[in-house]
Amino acid sequence: MKRFLKTLSFIILIIFNFSLINVFAITKEYLAYSKYTSEGTAFFVNDDGEKTVYCYNHDYKPPGSPNEDSINKTYYTREESYLNTDDELMDKYGKEIKERIAALLVYGYPLNSSNLMEQYGLNEDKARYITQQLVWDITNGNDAPFGDKYGMYGYYDKLLELSKIKKFEQGNLNLIGNFKFIQRNGIYLTDKLSTTGNSGSFTITNLPENMTVKDWNTDQILNDKPIKVGQEFYIESSAKPDSSLKLKINYNYQEVKFYFYKYSRGGLNTNPDLPYQSLIRAELEDKFTEKPYEISIDGNFVPSQDIGKVVLNKKDSQNGKLLKGAVFNLQDQQGNNIRTNLITDENGQIVLNDLAPGDYQFVETKAPNGYELDTTPVKFTIVVGQTETVNIEKVNTASLGGVVLTKKDSKNGNLLEGAVFNLQDQQGNNIRTNLITDENGQIVLNDLAPGDYQFVETKAPNGYELDATPVKFTIVVGQTETVNIEKVNTASLGGVVLTKKDSKNGNLLEGAVFNLQDQQGNDIRTNLISDENGQIILNDLAPGDYQFVETKAPEGYELDATPVKFTIVVAQKEAVKVEKTNILAATNLKISKIDSNTKNPLNGSEFEIYSQNDTSNPLKFITTGSSDQYEVNIIGESTLMANGVDSSFTINKLGYGDYILKEIKAPSGYKLGKDIYIHLDKINSYYKIGSDGEKIDLNKDESLNLYNINVENEKGIVLPETGGNGFITQRNIAIMVLGISFILMINFLINKKRRIN
Repeated sequence: MKRFLKTLSFIILIIFNFSLINVFAITKEYLAYSKYTSEGTAFFVNDDGEKTVYCYNHDYKPPGSPNEDSINKTYYTREESYLNTDDELMDKYGKEIKERIAALLVYGYPLNSSNLMEQYGLNEDKARYITQQLVWDITNGNDAPFGDKYGMYGYYDKLLELSKIKKFEQGNLNLIGNFKFIQRNGIYLTDKLSTTGNSGSFTITNLPENMTVKDWNTDQILNDKPIKVGQEFYIESSAKPDSSLKLKINYNYQEVKFYFYKYSRGGLNTNPDLPYQSLIRAELEDKFTEKPYEISIDGNFVPSQDIGKVVLNKKDSQNGKLLKGAVFNLQDQQGNNIRTNLITDENGQIVLNDLAPGDYQFVETKAPNGYELDTTPVKFTIVVGQTETVNIEKVNTASLGGVVLTKKDSKNGNLLEGAVFNLQDQQGNNIRTNLITDENGQIVLNDLAPGDYQFVETKAPNGYELDATPVKFTIVVGQTETVNIEKVNTASLGGVVLTKKDSKNGNLLEGAVFNLQDQQGNDIRTNLISDENGQIILNDLAPGDYQFVETKAPEGYELDATPVKFTIVVAQKEAVKVEKTNILAATNLKISKIDSNTKNPLNGSEFEIYSQNDTSNPLKFITTGSSDQYEVNIIGESTLMANGVDSSFTINKLGYGDYILKEIKAPSGYKLGKDIYIHLDKINSYYKIGSDGEKIDLNKDESLNLYNINVENEKGIVLPETGGNGFITQRNIAIMVLGISFILMINFLINKKRRIN
């Protein structure tokens, strides 16, 4: 068993070591960086020395700094199979684009396999700049010729042409030019010829003695000499060429290796959502490879094996849809019509199977229905010995359509100025930014290509809530009317504070109940109760007109259902403050002074009345109308007098509550009555004679809102001495008589004893 475990451990260790070897084998990293040149920023990788690389994705971040001590250093891993590998990053733009990029790198800088740099007079920085720009334009789908024949933009156009019509294949040599002999001044000449292919050269090994190969620019004789790929030349013959002759070519070339670099780590994290660009470069193998070719020629006609085929594909520039009904003319490169009224079929194609080698162009004369006409020539070349169909493409931009976005208030439909939107495609990529609604609440765009779009709000109008929900719409091909869409916004919520107060003293009143209503009287919220501060506070009201309606008054106060109106406005900064006052619930109280025995009225009494909450300070009154009618008023007097025919007085509008009625002066011959404790409310009013007396219910005269209390007085004897109340009861008189008699008896006994002695 131990021996088995030891063997198993050894096997696991070997497997683990091999795993580590594989891990480390694929994780070699290369420093890539950006550097300034005379033509702007260029990109390099440290891969066995500094090598030019090209960024693959225009809208991504470029590689970082070349400085060893920089924090912005970026590292990449390398892969060598580009054309023959299925890979997410390499195939991001599709196989066709990948093949075009490969061809571009072969003809562009630094391989320069067709010597285009020399032809257009470009140095390394300029050629590098143009090559990079074209890489980006091809991957972005923005590649279009400048129409120049010379300099940087002539170089751009030539690279663009070659990337479209010359699919790169290792060792594939292509002849450019019209390989036909024309008799001039007794000799036979071809037009200008050149080749494209891998970097290298070729020689014509069986050139007849009556033929001479010459450099197009210098007339240098190139017989038996290597002719560089891309070098311009022509063939001269002193006799009419034999139509059966086949020229044998020995092509000596260097194979091209492509290196693709993927971002691994490093760089500044300034925008974590934006990835770094992938990188690509090409270099030549050190060894040369030979490949033989044969080219058939004829002085009067083009042999059938040299006839070429072209397919023009007509597509929508946005979605790649194939377009039927476009009309083209086929022209030579000088613009002379060769064939006219060629129409794309249901597959969006024009197919021609019988074109002699040469340079051609398609020129559109009528666009498909709903599309813009584009007369830019689509150039292509049929080469001698061509075996594959030339596939070219012409895209059309659909006629532009329009959209109107109208911004409104969600409640009242008011048009809203100042909302900011971005226009995006359906994947959320910004197409236009900072579009602002005008005074009519609108954003108007009249130049949109057919497709699916969406508006996304980035800033709400002042006083409104932001709503970033996309508003989707579609511009269709051939659209004749503007698309109208709408986006509503909800205004930011505002606040209100209702303060409930006593109408006279301003005291804050707790316990009042309100409903919140709209201006039509519809309840929005109910049973809102004023707190200990007398307030109802709401902070979540949409702009609009409202009213508070009281449904229950604070205890002891009159209900007042008069609405308290207020308005919440858009962009309100502070809470609206409103106030509602209540009047104390009040009644009328009549005090009548009567004799306790006869029940007859007694004039001359004076009273004070106190709130049971403040027994130190009597209430003050003023007379109203007549001397026996009083109302509470802080500027009045405290004395209430019971005079007149019925010896009474009335306190009008006395608020509900608890009071103490004190007699401060009795009628002449009567003693002061006890304090009377009075309780007044709407439901159960009563009074007590003395604090511990029995409750005596009060009945209201509803027609007069009046309670009556009869205050009775007992008769008493007036004493001459001052002080007290001036009255004495019969019991007290008897006690006094007995006291005086007792004193007189003592005095009599004392005097009698003195006489005996």
